[in-house]
Amino acid sequence: MRSLQQLALVGAGGVLGAIVRWGIITTPDRALLADAISIPTLAVNVVGCLLLGMLLANPLPEQAHWFLAAGFGASVTTMSTFAVELVDGLNSNVLGTIAYAVLSLGAGFAGYEVAARARMAEPETTEQRIFQAIGLSISVSLGLVIVNGLFGAFNALFDESFFVALVFPVAAFGGAALRGLLTGLDKSLNRQAVAVLAINTFGAFLLGALTGAADINVLTGTSLAVEGADPTSSFSAAVILVWGTAALGSFTTFSTLISQASQLVADAQRKLAGQLIAATVVLSVVAAAIGRLIT
Repeated sequence: MRSLQQLALVGAGGVLGAIVRWGIITTPDRALLADAISIPTLAVNVVGCLLLGMLLANPLPEQAHWFLAAGFGASVTTMSTFAVELVDGLNSNVLGTIAYAVLSLGAGFAGYEVAARARMAEPETTEQRIFQAIGLSISVSLGLVIVNGLFGAFNALFDESFFVALVFPVAAFGGAALRGLLTGLDKSLNRQAVAVLAINTFGAFLLGALTGAADINVLTGTSLAVEGADPTSSFSAAVILVWGTAALGSFTTFSTLISQASQLVADAQRKLAGQLIAATVVLSVVAAAIGRLIT
């Protein structure tokens, strides 16, 4: 019963995370820089790292931890979309895509490290007071971003079908809960890291196959066959939104990867942390490319 309660809380948090992420990525024209950097995905991944750092830095009741950290904080970010965007970017702008990957990982890690020091407990030293002030600023900023994402999703909902409105939260719940089930929730850091690596790789493969079959370039939102053309069918776009954005976006997680790497660094395992990040990015990109080739 305890495990079922944990999974239910993770799934519910995943629904909220997916909705906020959906609202943020509805930014007009995908807000690209140099045809390689997707500002919305960069934003949700960095915001998610900040949020997860804040949540893990401050003691939470167990149920709040499952809902906010394992559910919402992990699901508001996405590794599968990030990997597929890297595949799409490498086809048009190799240097820009590499910069996108480095920027995402660097900003996510730096944001997590700063947020993880922003404890809200009564500060005793000057350094703690500084980080507490930083934490308060981050909290206000995160609150504004989350509210903006919720409004964005609410507005986007009017442009979607009843099918999307009905199935989106169900798919997001399933993706987050399945991730919680596969990671085991209470396992050691090493086992969790291996599980998240496998989840991110498999999720990237599925999204690569899905977007390939739907003929949609995730980075630009255009057709894969003819750059500059609109996606070939609204049905394909709806399928991508439900099973890509909701299910696979909640199933895979960028912020948890950064959190695990940060914990390894804190345990003086810097080499292993670097290997974990490199392996996840490389395997996810390769998996997404293979998915595209198959379909």
